[in-house]
Formats: sequence, C-alpha cells, structure tokens
Amino acid sequence: MLKKRTHFFLNSFSNKLITNFLSLTVLKGSNFLISLLITPYIIKSVGLGNYGLISVAFSLMTFFSVITEYGFNVSATRQVSVNRNDKETLSKIISNVLWCKLILLVISVLVYLLIVFTAAALRQEWQLYLLSLTILLANVLFPVWFFQGIEDMKLLAVLSFISKIVYLVTIFSFIKEKTDYRYVNFLLGLSSLVISFTSLAIIFLKHRLRLMQPKIKSIIVELKDGFLIFISNFANLTYSSLNIILLEFITKDKELVGQYSVAERVIDIFKQILGIFSQVIYPQLCLIYINGLQSVLNFFKKNFTLFFVGIFFSSACLFVFSSGVIYFFIGHYDTAASLILKGMSFVPIILALNTPSYQILIVFNLKKSFSSVLVTGAFISLISNALLCSQFGVMGTVASVILTETFIAAALFLSLLKGIQKGYIK
Repeated sequence: MLKKRTHFFLNSFSNKLITNFLSLTVLKGSNFLISLLITPYIIKSVGLGNYGLISVAFSLMTFFSVITEYGFNVSATRQVSVNRNDKETLSKIISNVLWCKLILLVISVLVYLLIVFTAAALRQEWQLYLLSLTILLANVLFPVWFFQGIEDMKLLAVLSFISKIVYLVTIFSFIKEKTDYRYVNFLLGLSSLVISFTSLAIIFLKHRLRLMQPKIKSIIVELKDGFLIFISNFANLTYSSLNIILLEFITKDKELVGQYSVAERVIDIFKQILGIFSQVIYPQLCLIYINGLQSVLNFFKKNFTLFFVGIFFSSACLFVFSSGVIYFFIGHYDTAASLILKGMSFVPIILALNTPSYQILIVFNLKKSFSSVLVTGAFISLISNALLCSQFGVMGTVASVILTETFIAAALFLSLLKGIQKGYIK
C-alpha cells in the first residue's frame, strides 16, 4: 500500500519535477554559456594576473555570502514550502529572514573592511574589494529560498538568466582595458542587484506579502533553526573556496593565481552539473526513503550509475584535452595552467562518488554526521593547503584539494555504514 502511494505521488508530481529540472538546467546552462563567453574576454581585456585578483575578491565575497546566507537556503525554504498558502505566516517568515540577513550583512561588511584595510596585499587593491561589495548585497537581497519553497523554479531561472544577460552586456560595454579589472565584480553585483529588487517586488506585490517589524525573539529562533546548516555550508565553503585566497597570500603571484582561477572555473562547471543532479533527485528521495534503505539503493543503482559514467568520461576528456581547454579561456597555450587543470580533473570524479552517501545521510536526517565530516574536511583543507602550498606552490594547492575531497568522500561513506550498523538508516 505504501509503495503504491509513493508511486502515485511520483506520478502526480512528475510534471512539476520535469519543469523544475528543465528550469534548473536552463539556469545552470545559461551560467555555463555566459561564463564561456565572458571569461576569455575578461582575461584578454584585463590580463591573466588581474583576472587572478578578480577571482580572489570574488572568493572573499563568496565566503561572506555564505555567512549572510546562513542556513536559510534549507531552513527558510522548508518553512516557506510548508506554509506556502498562509499569507500571514509567509510574511513573518520573509520578514524574519530578511532582517536576519541584514544584521549578518552589517557584521560581515565591518569584518570585511577590517580585513581589507589590515592586510597589506588587499589594501593595495582597496577599490576592487570595495566595489565587489555589490555582490554581497545582491546575494543578501535575492530571495532564492522563497522561490525554491514555493517551487517556482521557472521564475527563478528567468530572473537569473536576465541578470546574466545584463552582466554580459555591461562587461562587453565597459571592460576594455587592463585597468578596468576593478569593475568586473562591481558589474556582476550591479546586474544581480537589479534582479534582487525585482524579485522582492514580485514577492510583496504579486504574492501580497508585507514586511513586518523585527522581533528579537523571532530573529533568534530563525538563527537557531539554520545554525547546523550554516556550519555545514561554512565548512563546505572553507575547503572549496578559500584555496585561491590562501594561494594569493602564500605565493603573492597574481599570474599563478590567475592560472589556478581558470582551472577552478572549469571545475565549477562540473560542480554545477553535479548540483543539478543532486537537486533533482532529492525530492524523489524524500518520497522513496520511507520504503526503506533498499529502495533508496535501488534508486541510485538505476539513476546514478549512468550519470557517474558520464562524469568519469568527461573528466578523462578534460585530462587529455586540458591544453585545448586552457587555450580557449586564455587565448594561448599555457603549460602551467594545463598541468593545474590535469590535476584538478580528478576532482569531479571524487565529488560524484560522495553524492549517494551525502544524499542518503540528508534524507535520513543525519545532519550531525555530514556536518562533522565537512567541518573536519575544512580543517584538513586549511592545514594541508598551508603546508603543501608553502612547499610545492600551486600544485600543492591542487594536491590539497584532491586530498580533502578524497577524505570527505571516504568519511561520508563510513558515516553511512555507521548509520546503517546502528539502525539509524534501515
């Protein structure tokens, strides 16, 4: 009876799942295509070294964006989804989340300015770092979590696509010389701000919600609800995004940072593909897991095997044709950048391997298990990167990335086995 009910729900929601999948694919695909158009142009216009500076500033913005995002990408999304038909409750949710994010924004900006004007290397490029703050502000105001909660991924995809087109036009219009590098992140944030304000207008006008006065008790509740997810997100960012910042501080070679940034940008494309797969299968896993672990394993056996083969084959192609990929982005053959990309080509395979374990731990609500793995991975990343980069330069950073991702994949799998043995997963 339970299996029939699950089958009914899957059939009932199939159209929405397909729509969300296509919307998400369009969203990620547009990011991919626009990245292919913009990145080579930016590198050609401002130079590989200045592109490295842009990437460092962007990584810092990503770091503080995770702080301001907190855990609302999961906690607030869940609240919106459950209360999507209750206007009063939705107004309370969006008000509480926005006030929390604004408080976190003020704190983040103060810390960010302290870092920029304290560190000599960053202080020399203070204009770039100050102008990059538009990215942080746009991320704070863009209510992705709300649209995910009401399952309006189509509108989210349209808004994001428009933002990328605006960014594309402004880049080709204003970035012409090497000295224009400081405006690249500013234009990205500015184009995103337009869409952020548009999306908020849609929420308050179309959905007829209202912004309420902040209540300290409500804000504390929101922060507590998202804390564990925040720790996981923060740890995930630490081991995946701070490598480029450490590379800049340790080597002080912006040309080298630029080479690594290009390789990292290529790997980000694979991460987006993995992200699409994870986001699409998660709702189905939430329905299937009630039938037990074996049903979940059968689902992965049916749907994950072919996907993994595709990732493996693509990574192998990336390893073989790394020189050509680098040539596309930089405009000339670069042996050092090609070697970095060859090393990084193993990362998508490792990331794909940890997908089943990660998803199963989440769907069976073992948040502490994967949070502890990610936190430990963050510490391993920081320590190994500092040691290996100091000794072996950029290839030490590549080795640190592979080491960290391998540890996380193995640790998630062991956590899964432990959960099964103790009966938490059955």
